[in-house]
Amino acid sequence: MPFSLLSHLWLHEPDADAIARAVTELGLPPAEPAELASAYADVFLLNVYPYSTAFTVPSGELNGPGAQRMAALYEAQGYCPSELNSVGAPDHLGLCLRFLAHLSDTKCLQDT
Repeated sequence: MPFSLLSHLWLHEPDADAIARAVTELGLPPAEPAELASAYADVFLLNVYPYSTAFTVPSGELNGPGAQRMAALYEAQGYCPSELNSVGAPDHLGLCLRFLAHLSDTKCLQDT
């Protein structure tokens, strides 16, 4: 499952290594990192809210009860990514995708 790669692509601006992996693992067309920089910023930093609570809580408030439940779930499963300190809330999609990779790696998530 490409959860780890998808997480990386959501959390970090694509570099040459990530692009090469995306071409190989996801079948995406090759591109230069400089070509993707403005598109990455436009989509992932400015226009698409990466937090589930932005869509599931009427107020759209970050770090509410839903986000705290995710933090507790992460802790219970021994998941503590370094990016947790650099994103706005634990329910960030990039962290959630990496959590799925973590569960898959620890055999908590069975292949479907």
